[in-house]
Amino acid sequence: MSVQAEESICDKFVKILQNPQSQCGEKYRAIFELKSIGTKESVQCLIDNFNNLDNSDLLKHEVTYALGQMSEEYRFVIKPFLIQCLEDLNEYPVVRHEAGEGLSNFASDDDELLPIFQKFSLSDVKEVAGTCQIAVEKVQTYKQLKEKYALKYSNTREPAAPFQEQDLDQILNLNTQEEKQKFALNEKIENIVFSATTSLFTKYRALYLLRDRADEASILLLAKFLQKQFWDKTNNLFRHEVCFVLGQLGELALASVPQLKITALDQEENEIVRHEALSAYSSVSDDSEFLKQFVNNESRIVRESAIVALDLIAYWGSAAGGC
Repeated sequence: MSVQAEESICDKFVKILQNPQSQCGEKYRAIFELKSIGTKESVQCLIDNFNNLDNSDLLKHEVTYALGQMSEEYRFVIKPFLIQCLEDLNEYPVVRHEAGEGLSNFASDDDELLPIFQKFSLSDVKEVAGTCQIAVEKVQTYKQLKEKYALKYSNTREPAAPFQEQDLDQILNLNTQEEKQKFALNEKIENIVFSATTSLFTKYRALYLLRDRADEASILLLAKFLQKQFWDKTNNLFRHEVCFVLGQLGELALASVPQLKITALDQEENEIVRHEALSAYSSVSDDSEFLKQFVNNESRIVRESAIVALDLIAYWGSAAGGC
């Protein structure tokens, strides 16, 4: 493809982002398309139009997510922008979270990003602190775990390397055969997730093992992690990621629909979890009627998540979710 043709394709979506009359769903799809183009020009278009997003935390978070998923060859353009977003104390927490997570995808075991992650792992903003704590551990273990990333979801750059089943016994200090056989696999995962001393990085690794197994028992355990009775054992960031992986699974996660509905409806739940629950729901189910009740929600990110989900279902003609 010629540079001129490439710029022409990008320009089509840039016009949507720059048009004040464009609806939220249109802008969301334009961001997705620019990510899919995957060139230096499309990267720059996303960065240049970050402030043409109506100050929407959903759309700004989608840009930072998209940039974090793009090719390593553009890291010298992407990294300074994501650092700027992470360091901006006035930016939405969910945007700063996504910027930090995206940055970790460009980190190696000896990367200059480590001091930045260490600094913000002490942030007063819990979503930012948790994201950067995960990133610190990712950098510190990347050389050791590099081959375990993206084995099943090859198009997704993950904040933590999924566990293999045999890894769990070591994490739980189960040394003898008798100890190892005492607990079923999902019991081991639940013990890791509900442990007060286990790092978020390790909990994410267990979470991704459930995603990769994708059987009904795994889906039901993922849904269990969202239940209010276990909020004292999880946090907003973790529950947000649970919803994200359910969305990745799409129709395989049908057993999670009742809990996704409960989570989305719960006004005591954090809005970034509710937002992700709606995005996941639209990947798992094409029930537009449930989504419609959120289009006037007082939380902007919840409201816009429902609007975008409805737009994607209408546009693609089937269930489709976001991040």
